[in-house]
Amino acid sequence: GQGTTSNVLYATKEKNQDGTGYVQNIIDVIANHSDTMYLDKDGGIYMCGYSNSTLFLGQTESTKGVTYLGPKNAIKITGGYINVGLITTTGKAVAWGQNDYGTFGAGNTSTNETVVAYDVNDFKIACYGSIVLKEDGKAYAAGKNSYGQLGNSTNINSKYLTQTGEAEVELNIKNEYIKIGNKLEIKATEGERINAFIQDSSNKGSWTWTSLNEDVATIDNNGIVTGRTIGYTTITGCNTKTAATAKAIINVYSNKEGAITRPQIEVGPEYTIILKEDGTVWATGKNDCGQLGNGTTTNSNKPVQVKIDENTYLENVIKIDVTDDSTIALTKTGEVYAWGKNENGELGVGDKTYRSYATRVKGIDGNGYLENIIDIASGETNGYAIDKNGNVYGWGYGGYNQIDDTATSKVYPTKMSDCTDAISISAGDCFMAVMQSNSNTLQSHGNVRRPRPLLSHEQQPFPQIDAVSHRNILRNHGNAQ
Repeated sequence: GQGTTSNVLYATKEKNQDGTGYVQNIIDVIANHSDTMYLDKDGGIYMCGYSNSTLFLGQTESTKGVTYLGPKNAIKITGGYINVGLITTTGKAVAWGQNDYGTFGAGNTSTNETVVAYDVNDFKIACYGSIVLKEDGKAYAAGKNSYGQLGNSTNINSKYLTQTGEAEVELNIKNEYIKIGNKLEIKATEGERINAFIQDSSNKGSWTWTSLNEDVATIDNNGIVTGRTIGYTTITGCNTKTAATAKAIINVYSNKEGAITRPQIEVGPEYTIILKEDGTVWATGKNDCGQLGNGTTTNSNKPVQVKIDENTYLENVIKIDVTDDSTIALTKTGEVYAWGKNENGELGVGDKTYRSYATRVKGIDGNGYLENIIDIASGETNGYAIDKNGNVYGWGYGGYNQIDDTATSKVYPTKMSDCTDAISISAGDCFMAVMQSNSNTLQSHGNVRRPRPLLSHEQQPFPQIDAVSHRNILRNHGNAQ
């Protein structure tokens, strides 16, 4: 701010923009990597140092002293490497400059002046990340997260502000099967989000529970679920004081001896798959790709039982899903099987060879097999699964980023690191969607990989899922139009 680039050995006053005097009425100053930023008592901003048109907000840099960037209504300033930010008198956090990794939390890497958040108590920005402290004491961070610096229980970079701390609620079940007349208890354990303010120790509150289809299952105020009729429903819980919410899926099947699941029928192109309540699977119709799963490619005009090999039938199945010319099945023990067409690796068995027998889906990168799975879905050329911890796995065609950001096909399951806390999944042509236990809004994206929470003006409650047809789950992950 002296109008030269010479080193200065003594403390020296900063010159004003035309170099005829000195900067006055300064109430705050920050020194960044190669620039200095000043805040005056009227909320105006001054800058000197590293020459960057974005950093100087398009202003012509003074060669005689500091450069005035204009009145910004600011009360606090912050800075990182080649980026800066401020808080306005209305509690708005604003930033501009270097935005690698989506440091500003706006979902992009734009270097332009960007609103980061509203109702802000404090705001700090660094080279590859930022964090805001909201007026309610909650902290939100965005940017690079390779060492877990965002504090959101992951190591995944985020271009959106993500709340610091663990998931709010963990239910003891996510997607459960019970018989008519049987009962089970849902228990909620609340994790701790970071809050800068001391919290009232009596603020734990109590949980209220709702079944979206009480014809299928009911739940009382103690979290006891009772199965009533065949079908499935979504159970929603809410803490009366903390406003924390969580969801679980309850599947109800017959109380007859030998029944292990609710019966299901699925129709593919010119063939039909039937899941009986005893866990056996039957198929009829066209079989040119092995889609009937009986070890042949011969069409059949009457149901044939799906097999694992020549002498072994597929049993203990609790859910099936059918797409183009392939089928995926989930067993009671959490194993996944697939058969039929495999043009893009959609069977997840390590190659692209069609299968006429039900074949167990491999594990990540072909190591072992998928285990502890609670839900499955089949897209036109993809397979998906959720494990008991809410992790999501995908395989098959990836040209629309419906698995990861490489846009390549996967013959083995890949863990989708940006999909967590899942309890239910569904898939369409080249996209998929998950319902999360702790979210009231749909996470969605199109041809880009990262599912994002909807912005405040886009948010809407996740719709009720029909208790009979699982196809009513919203689908939106991949090439959604």
